[in-house]
Amino acid sequence: MRLSLFAVISAVCAVTPVEKVLEMLTKLQTEVQEEGEAETKEYDQVSADCETMQAEKRASIEKAETIVDNLSGELAATKTERDGKKDDVEDNLSDIQVVEEDIAGEKKSFEEARAEYQTQHEEVSNGVTGIARAIREVKRHQDGSLLSVKQALASVPHSAQALLQTDSSSAGLLKMLNSLKDKFTASKNDLEKEHLKSKHAHESTMQGYQGELDALQTTLADNRKQVNSLTNTASQMDHELTRANTTLVDDTDVLQKLNETCESKQDEYNQATEVRTKEMEAIGKALEVMKGDVAAVQTGAGAPAVRKVVSLLQ
Repeated sequence: MRLSLFAVISAVCAVTPVEKVLEMLTKLQTEVQEEGEAETKEYDQVSADCETMQAEKRASIEKAETIVDNLSGELAATKTERDGKKDDVEDNLSDIQVVEEDIAGEKKSFEEARAEYQTQHEEVSNGVTGIARAIREVKRHQDGSLLSVKQALASVPHSAQALLQTDSSSAGLLKMLNSLKDKFTASKNDLEKEHLKSKHAHESTMQGYQGELDALQTTLADNRKQVNSLTNTASQMDHELTRANTTLVDDTDVLQKLNETCESKQDEYNQATEVRTKEMEAIGKALEVMKGDVAAVQTGAGAPAVRKVVSLLQ
């Protein structure tokens, strides 16, 4: 539009009074100024929008960086805690194995002791029964033959029969048999008391082991639960950290492109401003020339001035 106006001015200058040329130059100056103001207003809005969007992206990037930093620290701490709980689980399993081995050992020892007790108890009980039978037989055969008495002693334990050979009289035998019966009965009672004491000790030991085992299994279950919970938490943090990193990368890319676009807009505006400035300078000089040479133009010497104006506007 401006070039065509220059062409019109060039054509009109040869046949139109100087006032007409001044009018057209003034109109051109006004148009250039208005276009500049419109472009400045438009650029100011673009610049403001750029600043707003850049500030928003910087804030978003800063927030994402904070989230990434916080999540990275929390994730590392969570994994460390989880790994510690995994170690606790392994320690629990090891302790449980030791207690179970102790329980098995205690059971085996008690079973062996009980088997020995049963053997001894049976032997002593049989002895008491045999001696009691021998006493009855000796009493029944007090006036009988020696053979009958010896047959009565057959039920006495072999370990005690040698003691009975020292006295063959019935009265002496009865006294010794009663004494043996008392000893075997006392031995039986002692065995039973010791077994009962051993049984109580075994039960108390087993209760202690079972209580320890129950506590360890409870702790194991709790530690396993915490491992699962911490593993889930770490997994969620991993996903959140991935999203935060993705947001950070995307926002950084958007900000870079936004900066490039805003810089490009600024360059375009600066270039347009520079062109307008030169245009305004040229028009201003042209007006000065025309106003300065009005008298020369009106006296018929204006042709050189007009040609100078045209050269300035080209």
